[in-house]
Amino acid sequence: MRIVCPSCDVAYDVPDAALTARPLMRCARCAHEFKLPAPPGFVEPPQAPPPAPGETPPFDPDPDPLDAPPPKPAHQRPEPATADRRLVLGAWAASFAVILLAMGLGVSYRRPVMHAWPASIRLYAVFGMEPN
Repeated sequence: MRIVCPSCDVAYDVPDAALTARPLMRCARCAHEFKLPAPPGFVEPPQAPPPAPGETPPFDPDPDPLDAPPPKPAHQRPEPATADRRLVLGAWAASFAVILLAMGLGVSYRRPVMHAWPASIRLYAVFGMEPN
């Protein structure tokens, strides 16, 4: 049977045996999911009438997968767990402490740094820390 994606109009040749196995098909080109048409000669079972207003619907042990809420898109990150969040915050704090330590050592030991690396004299001069 020839099936055409309703989103991008690409055509697929699908064997009739595969049509009864899955109610949904996902297009390989645009990833659009759509319901497959019934195979030739297929008779759909009669549906129960909808419940009257105020009446509870009967329990359905095999719900239709199309009625389920759509899954979250793949591009959304799941919310990190609390332990993971603490590790990330600890890593940021440690990085900040290392940067502050490096800056403090650069100010404290500026004369040996300027002596070992003369090009740094201009950098210290920009911040007003010229050698005496």
